Amino acid sequence: MRSLLLVSIWVIGFSFGPAVLAQDDSGAVKHLWHITHQYRPQPDSGSVIPRLPYDTAWELYIEHAIEEDPVESLEPLLLIMLRLYRAQLLCCNQSYDIANEGAPGRRSPVTIAFLRLTGTAPPDRTIEFLSSAVGYEYYLLHKESVRSSPLRDEAKLIDKELRRISHGI
Repeated sequence: MRSLLLVSIWVIGFSFGPAVLAQDDSGAVKHLWHITHQYRPQPDSGSVIPRLPYDTAWELYIEHAIEEDPVESLEPLLLIMLRLYRAQLLCCNQSYDIANEGAPGRRSPVTIAFLRLTGTAPPDRTIEFLSSAVGYEYYLLHKESVRSSPLRDEAKLIDKELRRISHGI
């Protein structure tokens, strides 16, 4: 009965966007992968620049996944970062600052978790500029340890975009 309730909450939640996990956190990394596969970077209203997600539901999914398994949580977060970078290359031929992207006065939970898990920069430290290419740069340094084919596929698409840009097309 409990699993039927959890499945119902999960299905209803995805009908309207990411839902808050039930008290049972098992499968949090799997849920994070699920919403990551659905993530397509979109611009904020009034902007053409694709942005990271920064709502409370994303924050809770990420927190639960990291509590469950920090190592396994890194790859879905890296995929989000790669997709954002590629979307910015597609629209605007460059990366943009993600250091302070998020709700007013707050950094995106994706950025905070990525910085914390990779040790790229202390997530609580003030960062003046952080390129959206940070995920791609991390991937290039650690690609031999990447197990996820969606990550490798996304990196190949980024390589293709970078070649297009370098040829002025």
